[in-house]
Amino acid sequence: MKALTYEIHNMNDPLLPFRFRPIMDVTRRQSLPNWHEEPEILYCLEGAGSVRLGGESVPFEKGDAVVVGTRAPHFVESDGSVRYCCLIVKSGFLTENGIDPALLRFRERISSDAVRERLEKVRRAFASYDSERFDAVLQIRSAVLDLFALICAEYARPLEQAARTDESVNRALTYLHENYRKRIVLDEVAAFAGVSKFHLSREFKHSTGRTIMNTVMLLRLSEARERIEQGERIGDAARSCGFFNLSYFTKCFRNQFGILPSQAGRKK
Repeated sequence: MKALTYEIHNMNDPLLPFRFRPIMDVTRRQSLPNWHEEPEILYCLEGAGSVRLGGESVPFEKGDAVVVGTRAPHFVESDGSVRYCCLIVKSGFLTENGIDPALLRFRERISSDAVRERLEKVRRAFASYDSERFDAVLQIRSAVLDLFALICAEYARPLEQAARTDESVNRALTYLHENYRKRIVLDEVAAFAGVSKFHLSREFKHSTGRTIMNTVMLLRLSEARERIEQGERIGDAARSCGFFNLSYFTKCFRNQFGILPSQAGRKK
């Protein structure tokens, strides 16, 4: 069972330093709060929801693009359902082309025909990728660079130091992703983050929209759901993720996802 450490993206092909997820779904729930070094673009394909980004809730509906800057905690949520794709780009690819995303603040929500056209071009390039074609890599690289060139020209500005995400939140998220199966003590999280627990609690809630313990609960429930969907017995999955009272686990699971654990087990 892999850990839910979404902040780490392995991009081993130096010619294709990207991670593209063509279909992501969120229904009556939220995705895991996460952060990473690389900039990311979320593109809404169907439905509506919002992206929680840097303490702000950004509307997200069909045709919208939301740009996530480097190291910014974020997640997608929806009271109904939202389907989207996401493109994560290794920062080195941009810096070698004269764009340093760490020094830019992007306009979070973009509703632009020109940006949509370039996003559709990126989707087509990834969908039609064939390693046997001599121009396949070039098609993807040029489509991604063309997209970021437009976004940086029209929807970005230099980032002021004061606007950068509080580093303590990033460190706390790292700690939680690595240790959420264990007993979490706020003092220990704060010590790892290098700040007081009062400062951390305030900044964490502002950036992610959740408390630290709420986030731990979400991480545990999300892994339990993944285990159940992969065929693990409900009781075993619950215990593996730190729940030793099955009734309490079932209640928390239903509150978070709107379904019973047994219903998740039938999902294919």
